[in-house]
Amino acid sequence: MHSHNKTGVPRLAACTLAAALGLASLPASAGFDFDETYAAGEACVFSLRLEGYDSKLQYREFYDRSGELVRILLAAGKGSRIVMTNLENGASFTMKSAGASGTLHVNADGTSTLVATGHFITTFFSTDDPPGPWTTMFSGGRQVYSIDANGVSTLQSESGKMTDICELLSE
Repeated sequence: MHSHNKTGVPRLAACTLAAALGLASLPASAGFDFDETYAAGEACVFSLRLEGYDSKLQYREFYDRSGELVRILLAAGKGSRIVMTNLENGASFTMKSAGASGTLHVNADGTSTLVATGHFITTFFSTDDPPGPWTTMFSGGRQVYSIDANGVSTLQSESGKMTDICELLSE
């Protein structure tokens, strides 16, 4: 899933996390549902709704010996079944649950690196690099993002089968 919340933690809406890296906030425990709506121009040129349910994802934080957060396992395992809907024309697409993983490596300077693998959805906003709005579904892929101290995500690398959700739901 790349999406990120307003604080800059990319969201893996894992299908999949798909998601979360559509997730507006980090899950407190394994298994979480979400229902998010993005206004036109945020995730696509039209208003987009992402609904995720039936997740079996795991979430875990890791600290160093001094108690500093150094890594977050945002998601691992079977992700959410995700329904994506164009709220302007009613077109929808369902992404079945599949394996996904997202790990956020946290640096002392406030920057971080996110590595997402498996099946997930990513959303880039206008403040990201490359700038959005765009939302893509990855199948069997891997993405790496750097996130600056202000929460701006920069795509470093990507692989796997990609489907442009905005284009798919525009038809």
